Amino acid sequence: MTALLLPLALGLGFVFLEMTLTFFVARRLRNFGIVDAVWSFGFGPIALLWLAATPRATVASDAPIRWFLLTGLVLVWSGRLGTHLGLRIAGHHPTEDVRYAELRQKWGGDVDRRMYGFYLLQGVLQVVLALPFLLVHANGHPAGAWAGLSPWEWAGTAVW
Repeated sequence: MTALLLPLALGLGFVFLEMTLTFFVARRLRNFGIVDAVWSFGFGPIALLWLAATPRATVASDAPIRWFLLTGLVLVWSGRLGTHLGLRIAGHHPTEDVRYAELRQKWGGDVDRRMYGFYLLQGVLQVVLALPFLLVHANGHPAGAWAGLSPWEWAGTAVW
């Protein structure tokens, strides 16, 4: 379990930088809605980071199939969703999404501090939602594997 702390810390460090930079860009553009696209794009780098940083004490010879398949699926999904949201946001620029405009109005003079906290919370949630990627990368021997994938992984790939 402690071996997973380094990749987890790297993931948290990544989202801290990701959301801090996004906050400053959004503030400059006066469009806090860009966080939606950045958040979506962020899952791909987290999956790559965890692919590279997760320690693997014992590895089945076909385990890399699982790791690269998962990472590839996440990259495609993250890129597709981030692009979709980015194009939608760009189509409305400079108009801010109504959700963020309402928060800006509600928070008034405290908007920067509160929005930055909101962005950091989005980063933490990104890591929490990405935890299954870390667990897959840490597991070198899936139960009941066939061609490197467990029945659950085959089902998940089919649903994807």
